[in-house]
Amino acid sequence: MSSVPPAPLYTRAFIALTATELLYFTAVGMALFALPLFVTGPLGGDEAGAGIAIGAFAASALVLRPFAGRLSDRIGRRPLMLGGALLAASALGLLLVADDLVVVVLLRLLAGVAEAAFFVSSFAALADIAPPERMGEALSINSLGLYLGLAFGPPLAEALIGVGDFAAVWIGATGLTLVAAALALVVGETSTERTPRMHRCGSSIVLRCRSRSPSSRCSSPWAATSRSRRSTPCRSASATPASRC
Repeated sequence: MSSVPPAPLYTRAFIALTATELLYFTAVGMALFALPLFVTGPLGGDEAGAGIAIGAFAASALVLRPFAGRLSDRIGRRPLMLGGALLAASALGLLLVADDLVVVVLLRLLAGVAEAAFFVSSFAALADIAPPERMGEALSINSLGLYLGLAFGPPLAEALIGVGDFAAVWIGATGLTLVAAALALVVGETSTERTPRMHRCGSSIVLRCRSRSPSSRCSSPWAATSRSRRSTPCRSASATPASRC
């Protein structure tokens, strides 16, 4: 009896996803190295200010990650990966004109929002595209993008500071996140399912149809009501004429 060959892992989407994370987290590593020096140097701040600038990033990322996970289940992985990378590019690029610690902290909070969106959606995308029987291998290879990025970022930032001061670091990190955003488009949408939306129709709660026609009648076999046991048809602005929930 012949054995079944393993499912392919190194697809275009998997390679692009790993490269996306490598570029994104290289930019993160560059910022982590350069920010304390930037705050205590050109901005004239102290070590406490540098710590606040670094910690603000982690605070917003920690608070928003659970919400980012739910949102990625609802609208898909690609919008959050792309949006997170573009938001990170904005936060890094605006450091070029930051001349006050408060502005830097606000930009770091924005970078934390970007990190929450990008990290959660990219991790979910990995779970989508990796074959279940090779999930451990996929996680180990994909995690190299994260940790190699954090390892490469600081020496790259140090080299750029020596060449062109902090502006070169912010420009370089912004460029990396923009390329990461472009690669997120190559990864594409990996989620094949969406969380169905619920809404009330009369006394019933029904699943809302998710197609795009101007109007149609929609009835759900899952409708339930506390007042009556019969399903109530409802008009949905997002269903095709021929579709049923």
